[in-house]
Amino acid sequence: MSAPEDLIRASKLDKTQVEQLRGSYQKALETPGAAGDTWHGFNDIQTMAGLGGQFLWPENPQAPVTVSFTNVTSPQQGVAIGNYTLATLAGVTQEQGNFIAIPNNPAIGYASIALTPTPQGANEVRGYLVQGMLTDDSNGAIINMLLENGSNQEFFAVRMSPPA
Repeated sequence: MSAPEDLIRASKLDKTQVEQLRGSYQKALETPGAAGDTWHGFNDIQTMAGLGGQFLWPENPQAPVTVSFTNVTSPQQGVAIGNYTLATLAGVTQEQGNFIAIPNNPAIGYASIALTPTPQGANEVRGYLVQGMLTDDSNGAIINMLLENGSNQEFFAVRMSPPA
């Protein structure tokens, strides 16, 4: 077994989710660069507005969760704010709160996402650096993101649902 197959088996994703992940991967393999998708490095992320939707969030590979970004608005150019829900793969809510996602700009030099659980004070605000992301050029949706958490651990967040 390969490492990706082991991860899929360990995460206990349902058949539909696995097929979506494999389909996205296969599409990228078959039409590199021609699919209308663009990879943006950490210093090339101009907008986070395409964040709405559900992502596989394997920050803890032993217990991956999903995150849903909802009620996404863009009060400033490229910034995204809204609500988030972290849930187990079985759909049990673990945490809810607000988020803000900021694109790269010269003042900070990187893109980031901050999750603030509610009620406030329940947990500390968690920040993630966006090391890179793949976007769909046709609609601006973020397809996946390479993230780094406060412990310098990197992981890929992969879209599981159509853009919200």
